[in-house]
Amino acid sequence: TPFWGWVMLLSTYIVFICGIYAVFVSSWMPVTGSVVLDAIRSDQYYCLLLPLMLPVSFYAVTWNWMGMKLFRHN
Repeated sequence: TPFWGWVMLLSTYIVFICGIYAVFVSSWMPVTGSVVLDAIRSDQYYCLLLPLMLPVSFYAVTWNWMGMKLFRHN
């Protein structure tokens, strides 16, 4: 239904904005005093996850496409 489509679109937008903040913006922000925001700021995991996720995703999509082609044509 259109309602659930808008809910999915809005939730995707919120996750995208939070991810961009966690990966790029938070490292340039000053110490805020908030436990959650300062933990995101000092994190060293997610800033490396995004650049490494791109080649792994490309690899997975390529092999899934290859498997689909082999399944369809055999």
